[in-house]
This record gives sequence, C-alpha cells and structure tokens, in this order.
Amino acid sequence: MRNVLLLVLGIYSGLPAVAAEAPAALPTNPEAYRNTDLVLSIMADSRQVRTLKNADESVREVFIQTLRSSVYDQVDEAVLSRVRSLPEYAGKQVMVHEFRTPGSDPNDINADRDARVLVEVEQGRWLEVPRQDWEDTFYEAFGEASGKPDNVDVRAHADRYRQLATDRVHREASLDYTDQTLNVVDTYAGRRLIRDSTIVQARDADGSLAFDDGGRPILAGESNVQSVLAAGPENRSRLRDAEGLGYMYFEKGDEQLRKAADFIADPEINAMHRSEAAVQIRKGVRSLDNLRASYTRQGYDVGQLPDNFQQASRLINAYQGDMDADPFALERQLRELG
Repeated sequence: MRNVLLLVLGIYSGLPAVAAEAPAALPTNPEAYRNTDLVLSIMADSRQVRTLKNADESVREVFIQTLRSSVYDQVDEAVLSRVRSLPEYAGKQVMVHEFRTPGSDPNDINADRDARVLVEVEQGRWLEVPRQDWEDTFYEAFGEASGKPDNVDVRAHADRYRQLATDRVHREASLDYTDQTLNVVDTYAGRRLIRDSTIVQARDADGSLAFDDGGRPILAGESNVQSVLAAGPENRSRLRDAEGLGYMYFEKGDEQLRKAADFIADPEINAMHRSEAAVQIRKGVRSLDNLRASYTRQGYDVGQLPDNFQQASRLINAYQGDMDADPFALERQLRELG
C-alpha cells in the first residue's frame, strides 16, 4: 500500500493556506432536523455530518428520517423504476443498497452515500446491476429531490453532497473490498466467465429470510479483505491487489485535495475539502495498520515503516474531521515532519 504512505507524507504539498471561519453550531432540538433544507445544508459539509455523528440519538434519528423520506426514498424509487423497465430485470426483485466499509454500522449517519443496485438472481442470493443501467437516473433524481439549480450539472450537484453511483468496476472500488466475483465455469460450449457474488440475505434464528423494519431484505456479503483481517497462522490469507487497495485510498484522499485546489477562492469550501482529505487518508492509515497486524499474526515479515510516516500516521489517526478539527494545524504539523 505504498500509495497511502506517499499521500500521508505529501498530503497538502502545493496548497496555499486560506483563512476560514469555523462552521456555525448545529441545533440541539431534534425537531429542527425535520427541515429538509437544513438537512441538505449539513450534508453539503462533511465536518457538520461528522459532528452530528456524536449528537444525541434523537437528533440523529430525525436527521436520518428526513434525509431518507425527503431525498433518498425519491431517488431510490426512480432508480428502481428505471431498472425494472429493462427486460433483463423484469419480474425480478431489485433494491438500492448502500455500500459501506465492511463492519461499519449500516444504520449510522454517513457523510456520503455510495449507492449500488442489486438484483435477486435466486432466493436469497444477489448480484450487482451494472451502474451504466441506472446511474443517469440516480443523479437526475437526486438533483430533482434536492433542489438542484438549473445552471448546475446533475453530477456536479450530486458530488457536492458526496452522492455516488457505484459498482465493482468503479475507479474507487478495490478488488479486495468487492463482494462480487467472476468464476470460470465449464459448460457444453466451453469455459465461460460467470458473474457471481458473496451477497446473501441474512436469516433469522428460525432460519427464515430476514427483513428490516421497512420490509427490505437484510443482506450480507464477504470481501477478501475481511478474510485477510480474520486470518491467522493456520489459515493464511493475503490481499489480491495490495497496490490497488492503496490506490483506492490514495484516490479518496487526493480527490478531496484536488477539490480543495478548485476552491481556493472560497475559504469555507476549501477548508471542508482539506478536512475531508485527512479523514479519507485516516481510513487508509487505519486499514494499513490493521492489515500489517494481520500479516504479522500470520507469520509474514512486514518490515518497518519510516519514522516520519509513523509520526504522520499518529497525527492523522487523531484527526476527527468534525467542526472542531483544524486542517491547517494538521498541515503545519505534517510539514514539520519533512
């Protein structure tokens, strides 16, 4: 994962400092979050969303409820209508599924939304629908539900709120994180590559298929990185594409730095993107730490990381990315490491 190391050590090189004020404090009354405009304004600033993650549970519940009922439900309805209109999915059960880091809480507030569409190919087993079949509808529907101005591109508008239509071949998708597979199968016509998946519907204690309170299937899949993290001396497991995994985290952080450079003239947006860059890089650093620990446990020699990288990692790991965080102070500390 060399790309993670390179990004941590060179995180903000070339970006000039800007003066930005701290975001205004968020309301503490849960009823305030029934206002869709307020919810969308918070979603436009990842620092505010990350602050809200630590708010009272009643506040978080109303925020999520408003976001889903006023925006996401409309988007999902439009996307599913589009997919169901395609002959290959006619009569099949389809659903919009939010792809999150394996092991994270699916009910927690998320600072972004990486959405994919799944189709049930047989009872309890699901595959991804290629995003080219529905991504235009996804972005157009989000624009309509969230009040996109007429003069703003639908994808640029969705990007402002960190809304992404994704699938296993997206540039941010890592081979080791995917729960979609390609299997070689012998058929009467010769060998073929068959799309498959580890996604299955969870089951209740009595063995019946599990559904959430809204009647949607509860799905679970397994990626290679989960197997690696759980491996030990008796069941060794390694990444399939360590460089690709490093690039995934590099892209997540570098994308935010590129956006920060685009908003040098807007101190508030610039600061938000710099802060989000640090949060994304933190995910890469933590992933690297966990994977090195797993490899060591399995008996592999992982070597020693440079001292300045280890110091930079500690700084990054301590960064919260909320409204109290100061990305410029973090920059200064990282630069001092050389």
